[in-house]
Amino acid sequence: MDEHTAIGPEVPTDVAQDEQKDLPPNLELKKSLDNLDEGLHIHSMLSALDSVHDVVIICNLRSQIIYINNKAEQLLKIKKENILGKDFDHVITLYNKLDMPSYLSPVQVCINEKRIIKQQSEAKLLTTDGSQVLVEYVVAPVFENSTLKSVVLVLQDKTNDHITRRQLEYIIQHDPLTNLYNRNYFEHQLNHAVNISKRGLRTHAMLYIDINQFKVINDTAGHSVGDELLCEVSAILQQRIRECDLLARLGSDEFGILLNDVDSLGAVHMADDLINAMSSLTFIRSGNYYDINISIGITLVDNQSNNTEGIFRQADIACTVAKQYGQNGCHLYSDLDNDDIMVRDELYLVNELQTIISEDRFKMFFQPIIDPRSGEVLLHETLLRIVDKDNSIRPSSSFIETAERFSMMDKIDRRVIESTLNNIKYLSSKHGDISVSMNLSAVSIGNQDLLIDIKHLIISSGVNPAQIVFEITESSAVSQIESARFFIKGLKEIGCKFALDDFGTGFSSFAYLKYLPVDYLKIDGTFIRDIINDKVDQAMVKSMHHIAKSLNIKTIAEYVENEATLKLLAAMGIDYVQGNHIGVAAAELNFG
Repeated sequence: MDEHTAIGPEVPTDVAQDEQKDLPPNLELKKSLDNLDEGLHIHSMLSALDSVHDVVIICNLRSQIIYINNKAEQLLKIKKENILGKDFDHVITLYNKLDMPSYLSPVQVCINEKRIIKQQSEAKLLTTDGSQVLVEYVVAPVFENSTLKSVVLVLQDKTNDHITRRQLEYIIQHDPLTNLYNRNYFEHQLNHAVNISKRGLRTHAMLYIDINQFKVINDTAGHSVGDELLCEVSAILQQRIRECDLLARLGSDEFGILLNDVDSLGAVHMADDLINAMSSLTFIRSGNYYDINISIGITLVDNQSNNTEGIFRQADIACTVAKQYGQNGCHLYSDLDNDDIMVRDELYLVNELQTIISEDRFKMFFQPIIDPRSGEVLLHETLLRIVDKDNSIRPSSSFIETAERFSMMDKIDRRVIESTLNNIKYLSSKHGDISVSMNLSAVSIGNQDLLIDIKHLIISSGVNPAQIVFEITESSAVSQIESARFFIKGLKEIGCKFALDDFGTGFSSFAYLKYLPVDYLKIDGTFIRDIINDKVDQAMVKSMHHIAKSLNIKTIAEYVENEATLKLLAAMGIDYVQGNHIGVAAAELNFG
């Protein structure tokens, strides 16, 4: 059978047939009901079945329905008196994953095979009003003294689960601002294109698009104007590409297009068309006119392409060259670009970062996180800094993007973890048990080798894992949710805790929270800075706290900069707070 698999113990081949098989249907139904009551002692059981949340349908050996529970009435949208005695197949239609009705109904298969029948693929139930319901079901035979008496179908409505999965899938794959695909989905499709091109079947191209002077517009006109511009640019790009092409937002003002089945000439022609379309954009806000133009880097995806990282790097370099030659232009990547003086700035950063790592010029700073009501310290967040050769201090933001792009973050994360474990041991010996949080980069979450190393480092250090909280950003967790769940569960198994950082900035739904077993939710500072005067921020923070509380997750508000904000957050019930008003980040030697 295509849709069903028969399982269960064999029954005697001489199973007795229904003694009343030659009776008229109405007498047969009465006999079935009498047997149901007498043989199964079912009066009390039927009452219990009426209270369960699953659909229960019992049929006799003629496939006539002799019982349905209350849930079945609700789902099928039909009264019991209108369905009892009817043939199962005449009343209930089940479709397989191809939207084709089953050749044999599961009830008939169960009667014929005299075994349990389990659904093997997604099924749809057609109700009496014509609507479709996604379901899972199982059909079981009922024997009395080795004689098959009836069959029972138990069916679950999976529509809400399916909707939730679809919503979560959309969140994982899309950028919440522009509703374009996000970088994670783009990389997945690009990897597929690389694999096809390696076999010499097709040639594709990637366009790496950057909005020139976007930061200036965003900083001077405000983030809301910047967001509006990103949406307008997205709409123009979407209108110009072909249906077979893929457009995604890769970063702040960066977009990627995967052109399917195209050569270099076609890719350059598409890039020129996009540049001309963007040049005609009239963007005016608050009486100010903004001249919008873009730079595009182009690289081919062919049988010489090795991986997505290489494709991204080539397209990024080509975009940098396009900018240097003059904004509002495009450039097709060439191997000679690697030696071009105009792309050496980033390569210099890579070499500098390699030197910093080899010389171990990192320093850990700490910032306290406290209870806003009692002032009790929950833990201290570890903040990574770089020590330059002149002993000046730089924040980690100056190098993280480069380190991630050139696969150097795993070394840095290991160094942070080792240093933090040593600090915990030292500080705990002087101040008693101290809990510390540390940030993990997005690339580390998907690194299973690093997960094993972290476990080993913690266990061998002798530090109590309960004193360690790992922080991962919302966007990095949701963009690779399965890897994040595996990583989180792996470290929680030994007693570590997790915080979801920058919450509220990346996605527009809380649906995925129940899939991430985190202990703390860190509300991003963009919702805290103006919360005293901004009613929308107040409503958003209250909503985040309410959702977190319902999931037994503690909330931490970041960027608390004054006493008024502290008091308001305390009144809202926020569990913990962090910010310069609470305590500025301090070097470990000054930690007290």
